[in-house]
Amino acid sequence: MFLTPREPDRLAVVLRRLHEAEVPFEFLGAGSNLLVADEGPSFVVIASEGFDEEPNILGDRVRVGAGYPAPKLVKRLVKAGLSGIEFAEGIPGSVGGCVRMNAGWHEGAFGNAVAEVACIARHGAIESIVPDPETFAYRKSPGLDGGS
Repeated sequence: MFLTPREPDRLAVVLRRLHEAEVPFEFLGAGSNLLVADEGPSFVVIASEGFDEEPNILGDRVRVGAGYPAPKLVKRLVKAGLSGIEFAEGIPGSVGGCVRMNAGWHEGAFGNAVAEVACIARHGAIESIVPDPETFAYRKSPGLDGGS
């Protein structure tokens, strides 16, 4: 089964039901670093591509969905006069994946630009996480692993 939700509240209900029924599932971002076996996955796949609405820019803060392409976000923010994630222009992925893996390179990492993460835990609870110094590390976000 392949799901492409567009509304966080509905996704939360689906995750809660999958969790309660002990149905295995995994998340898919842009799929830019993905190989799939010919027989396909043995679990439900939930894609973030439906969360790709245009960024909401409020001063120097930006709210953007997990499915929004990272290179497109960089261009949009530069056009709006904002800086801080220019290093991500060449990263082929979605914002959600970039945050989840703390994408970056020697010029910076996504975690350095994150002020808050709204996420849906695997059991369906909608949570808001304000990062601290332990939230992000090289190629991971251990502070987001608490059931998210």
